Amino acid sequence: MPKRDDLVFLLHAVALPGGGAAPESLEVPYADTPYDRDGITGVNRLNAEIAADVAAAYGRMKAADVRFSKGVPFYVGHPDYFGPNKEEYVRFVREQPPAVGWITGVEAGDAALVLHVRWNRKGRELIEGEEYSFFSPNLPSRLAGRENGVNIYVPAYVKSAGLTNTPNWSVAPMVHAGDGTTGDTITEERTAMTLFERIKALLGDDTVNTDDDAVGAIGKLVDAIRKWRAHLEERWTLESATDAALPHAACDAAAEIDGCLTALADAAHAATGASAAHEALRTAFATEMVHAAVSRGAVLQEHAQGRIDDLLHAGDAFLGRVTELKALPKLMPTEPVVHAADAAAREAEEAARPGDPTAGAVALIHARMAADRCDYRTAFNAVERDRPELFGAADAARTTA
Repeated sequence: MPKRDDLVFLLHAVALPGGGAAPESLEVPYADTPYDRDGITGVNRLNAEIAADVAAAYGRMKAADVRFSKGVPFYVGHPDYFGPNKEEYVRFVREQPPAVGWITGVEAGDAALVLHVRWNRKGRELIEGEEYSFFSPNLPSRLAGRENGVNIYVPAYVKSAGLTNTPNWSVAPMVHAGDGTTGDTITEERTAMTLFERIKALLGDDTVNTDDDAVGAIGKLVDAIRKWRAHLEERWTLESATDAALPHAACDAAAEIDGCLTALADAAHAATGASAAHEALRTAFATEMVHAAVSRGAVLQEHAQGRIDDLLHAGDAFLGRVTELKALPKLMPTEPVVHAADAAAREAEEAARPGDPTAGAVALIHARMAADRCDYRTAFNAVERDRPELFGAADAARTTA
């Protein structure tokens, strides 16, 4: 079924006035009319309020699009109504069937939607020659809701109209649509639907075409309802048994939950203690490793705390960071440059020259190396800075000699 902006195209049939000249206006009576075509089943509603909206839509369309300045076409039949086959649209565009008249105005009358028509020569001949008994406006319609299980369709605008001798339904029993509101309730007293038509519309099944079809479909629904009720009764029985056992089960469950909560609290407390102990061990180990690196000259003393913090925040990479720390090279010598053998040689040399003024300086340098754990040159510079008189005396002695 072709659609446009969620609209469906409904074809209505209304009897033409008999005899005389071609009429200048045609009326579509306000009615709730049963509809069943191309899978669209329900009731098409037209009343004064809806007709006013349709007339307003026609005016807007004519003012906004120059193609409709003459109005909308009146055809023989409905060449612009396209079924599921897209070839119908292609054929319509290619052949461009001629119009026999033009709908030049649309207005909401007291009891009908009024279409003002200007016929051309061919149209007047067809009407006055009584070659067609009905006309059918093509009204794109929207689904407005459901009443008593029946879809209600409301026209949105007039697309075209066509002359026909095969209306979609019996035209005579069209019934007045009531007080002009769109909320009328579908009742048997004011619709043209037979009982079979009402049942078919309610079922919404295109395969239901005879009374036997309707009885069979209703029988399936009754069987489904019985199965559903049996299922409900079984469920109610189970729920009743559950309700009876629920107080005891609830007490047992509450006690079990309390026990679980107590166990969880104990576990959480133990986990907190274990976590604190673990963190203390990590801190002690990190501190020891960093101090060892400082002692061997791989980390400066002023960077020690930063290294400790880095290890403590390493998370799962803690052991990897410890391995990297242990592999760091020395930044400076930490052992005296002068070995014990050299020191002994110097002492022997100084002992051999007891009058040499440098002996006191050498002894101080060695003492500084031992105390500060530094190399010979560092200790030498420190002693020279602290005791310059020793080195001055030595220079004077060398100069005199």
